[in-house]
Amino acid sequence: MSAPLESAGFKTLYVGNPKDDDGTVIDSFLKETDTPPAAITESIRSAPLEHPKRVTRIFSGTALFKATEVAAGTVQPQQILPADTNRQDLTLKVYGASTATDFIYIADENGKMSTSAAGKLRPSSADFDLSSHTGAVWAYPGAAITSDMELYWWATTL
Repeated sequence: MSAPLESAGFKTLYVGNPKDDDGTVIDSFLKETDTPPAAITESIRSAPLEHPKRVTRIFSGTALFKATEVAAGTVQPQQILPADTNRQDLTLKVYGASTATDFIYIADENGKMSTSAAGKLRPSSADFDLSSHTGAVWAYPGAAITSDMELYWWATTL
């Protein structure tokens, strides 16, 4: 509230509203309480996330094993494909002369080459399907191949 302002040089000035009731009006809007209101939890419905379909990629290649290089001992095991947990399909095929000594070792580790732990893939065999294999693939020609051999592979991955 305000009171009249009086001074010797001025007339009595009335400043403000002597009947101001703002304080009581504002207090009437508020409710006094000692505890905070109880928390209300409501579940929020969420729409299921839509995952876009991932696009696959094709990996293919060829490895040529020359009989002259194998006989000379200059051929080393080759990693055809690295490990890939997203690989969905893998097919291997060998082309070359079909004799009893012509084959290519296939294994998942370099250390398994030329041992009983490696598989032998021959030119006369059908396509070799490794669809469920996600590890590395290594290839190495048999030591006594008589003709050049080609190894082809096709793989799909995410």
